[in-house]
Order: sequence, then structure tokens, then C-alpha cells
Amino acid sequence: MSIVSQKRGGLALVSSPKYISSHRIRLVSYAKDLEIDYIEVDADNLPEDLLEINPSGRLPTLFDRNLVLINDRVISEYLDERFPHPALMPIEAELRAKIRLFGLEIEAQWYDLVNQLEHEKLSPAKKKAYQKTLREQIVQFSPMIKNSHYIIGQELSLLDCCILPVLWRLQHLEIDLPKNAFTQSLFKYMDFHFKQEYFKKALSKYEAGLRPEYVL
Repeated sequence: MSIVSQKRGGLALVSSPKYISSHRIRLVSYAKDLEIDYIEVDADNLPEDLLEINPSGRLPTLFDRNLVLINDRVISEYLDERFPHPALMPIEAELRAKIRLFGLEIEAQWYDLVNQLEHEKLSPAKKKAYQKTLREQIVQFSPMIKNSHYIIGQELSLLDCCILPVLWRLQHLEIDLPKNAFTQSLFKYMDFHFKQEYFKKALSKYEAGLRPEYVL
């Protein structure tokens, strides 16, 4: 069946079951409990009719009637504005700016490293270097949690949806975080979200298979 026929004129998300950007948008969608058609495709073998609509081949791709969006950051904010309840961006301009700023940094640093480690053939030396860099960046970020269930504000935000797919993959990427007072809040943060229904539902079969050993 073609992508065009599957989307049936409503909201549809075409995503990869394996890539972190697709995981991010599924988290946003399930957190907002959207009525949406989820269509999984192989990122390395995209359907021809999808490429006709989206020549860049970039995933995830969101269809909303005649609108086609391909940037996961743009898709996140579009879904939050199009379906405002529950809101994943706070009202305060300062907090919204912080979420956008940190989100950009996570995309530029963490996402690139995760994609390299998860999907590229790396030399042992390069793999070790990438693992070390990602581990250090996450440890440095840990104090942001501050004994809270959320990175910024008192509710789930687009920033949480951006960060959680990275944290879920750490054990799979052979990255062990130090268990000390510095990272204690981070482990509590992960434990809280990994047990939430929205997080469980957003996992593809591939991602569910990456379940960290410490998650019950």
C-alpha cells in the first residue's frame, strides 16, 4: 500500500522505527494523545511515492491535509501549536526561549553523536571517542534536572521529548553513566519517564528492544 493511500487525508506521521528524530516526534504525539496515523518505513529504502512528496527523504515526515513538514523541531512546535492541550511549551517567554536554546544544542551535539554510534560503521577509536564525548556532555547536563521530573518548568515539555530518546539509548550505545550524587537526579528523571504510558506507547518494536536493564 502506498504512503499516499495510507495517510487518508488526516494527520499522518511517516517515521523510522530506528532513528532518534522519529522517536522524538512519536513522544510528542503520544504525550498529546493525538489521533494520528503512524506509518513506519525503512529509512534506507524509502517508498517512491514518499520521495515524490518529500524529495529530501528526511524523516520523520508529518502530513496534515495538504501540509508536509520534515524538520523534527518544526514538527514538534507545529503539533504543540495546532493541538494546544496539553501544552508542551510554557506560557513564559523566558522558559520557551530556554527550551528552544537547549533543544538546538541537543540536536547539534547529542543527536549527531547518537546517529553516528547507532547507525554508522565506526573504527574502534572513533567509537570510543564519540562515546566518551556523549557521556561527558550528558554528565555535564545532569545538574539541570535539580531533583525534578522535568528539565524546565513543572510539566512535560518539548525539551523532555527531545532528550528522553537519547537517554533511552545509552545502554544500547554502551555508555555507562557514573552513579553518584552528581547524576542521582538524572537517574530518577529517567526512571520516572520510562515508566509513563506515553513513553511506552511511543516506542517502536526496535526501540522497545533497547530497554535498559535497570528499567523494570
